[in-house]
Amino acid sequence: MNKTLNKEQSSFIMEVCDEHFMLTRNKDTSLNYLWHMYTTNGGYRGHYKPFIIFAELCLNKTFGIVTDEDIEGMRKLLSSSDSENVYLAIEAIKFYRNKRIKEYGTYVNNKLPEQWETIRDTYSTDVLSVDGLNKYLKPQV
Repeated sequence: MNKTLNKEQSSFIMEVCDEHFMLTRNKDTSLNYLWHMYTTNGGYRGHYKPFIIFAELCLNKTFGIVTDEDIEGMRKLLSSSDSENVYLAIEAIKFYRNKRIKEYGTYVNNKLPEQWETIRDTYSTDVLSVDGLNKYLKPQV
């Protein structure tokens, strides 16, 4: 993927990082520190890494917003050398995120429904796991 993001895309990436940072706070210190590095206070603020997008897609998958096929389609678009495909993929991911937020809210301060606690409990296996990253980020042969 083209690692040069426009201002709107960078802002979207930072929103994702902030939410995932809050989601892992006081639950999984290793993942929380990883997300901290990409938030406002972290040293990698504004830098894009593929795991950020795929963590967001996997979070949406846990809510039933996207399927494995949707994630695979996004992976193909994001690995394209065509910047228009990358733009379309990010717009689609923003659409999925907005749909999730509209239906389920966003994780802020432990003030959301019980199902967010369940997701927090399974975050390292269902949202950002090594197996999941390998599945979605390894080049398909």
